[in-house]
Amino acid sequence: MTENKLNNMDVKRNNRSRVYNLLYESGPESLKNIAGILDMSMPTLLQNVKELKAENLIMDSGVKESTGGRRPKVIGCNFEAKVSVGLDITRNHAVFMLIDLKGNILQYRRIRYTFKNEKEYFDNLVIKLEDFLEEWDVERSTILGVGISLPGIIDADSKYMMVGKVLDFDGGDLDEFRSRIPYPCLFSNDANAGGFAELWRAGNLENVIYLSLSNTVGGAILINGQNYYGETQKGGEFGHLIIKPGGRKCYCGRRGCVNAYCSATNLRLGEDTLEDFFRELSKGSEPQKKVWDEYKEYLVLTILNLRTSFDCDIILGGYVGSFLEDYVEEIVAEVQKNSLFGEEVNFIKTCYYQYESSAVGAALMHVKEFVSGI
Repeated sequence: MTENKLNNMDVKRNNRSRVYNLLYESGPESLKNIAGILDMSMPTLLQNVKELKAENLIMDSGVKESTGGRRPKVIGCNFEAKVSVGLDITRNHAVFMLIDLKGNILQYRRIRYTFKNEKEYFDNLVIKLEDFLEEWDVERSTILGVGISLPGIIDADSKYMMVGKVLDFDGGDLDEFRSRIPYPCLFSNDANAGGFAELWRAGNLENVIYLSLSNTVGGAILINGQNYYGETQKGGEFGHLIIKPGGRKCYCGRRGCVNAYCSATNLRLGEDTLEDFFRELSKGSEPQKKVWDEYKEYLVLTILNLRTSFDCDIILGGYVGSFLEDYVEEIVAEVQKNSLFGEEVNFIKTCYYQYESSAVGAALMHVKEFVSGI
């Protein structure tokens, strides 16, 4: 009896999930089409629709185009039924992000806020988070949680930072965030979060390498639509591949790392910002062109190594990636020239998101968990 009851509950849960996920992935549909696609009886479908509507997760969405006769009414997901918050922590900034259930950006704020492993920093961070939510009049009951991205290696149980040299947070206790933020918290390495956001946005990619070119270089390995972290959570640390033995010193203490040649800091001349650099480069300014040519040489070498290792699409992201749309043809030409197998170079893509990618990816962790649990 108990086993049958459990089986019935599993069937009901599965039917509910199938209805919601069909609408989530395919968009609004008529009841007749949903029943046909899912091979579900109309009474069962109507019961699930009733329950999902009661929870405000789906809603009537107008009518569908018809090839003749009366146009059928359709139902679709209410993507604003729940929201998720992303919080990206960097050495000098904090990014606050609000997205809906589809991953659409609802609100965004980037502030200068220097990280310090001190009580005052964490206390004020929560105040700033609540101010952000208050400003946009976010209904707290709709918040799924806060996803937090950090530039470092997080242990498998999300309890502490195994490596956090960028923030000077080695061994840092993640309860410093979790104990203060009054919402469920999930944690991610910043590049893994950025890569997940780009994969989510692309929709049609399964296997991707995400190369994050920010103030430090990182990356993400995404296989079959999922982040691959490695056996010790250190997968994707592309910034510490050696591309010039004995070369420039990296912040990790070694020499010749990708980070020492391809981080955003290599493109800043004096007090110039990245915006300044690429504006002058677009004008053909000689100092910027000289720096760019050297930067591009090492970036191409890194791309070639990653392509040889993983044989999949590569997305160029991070701060620098945000400016590369006008220069990707140059990069492709150099990769093509040095390609080992002479293949057509159609695997290099520029990022969709800019400074907000890690915050979006962190917020999406809660969305993914919620949608898969319906």
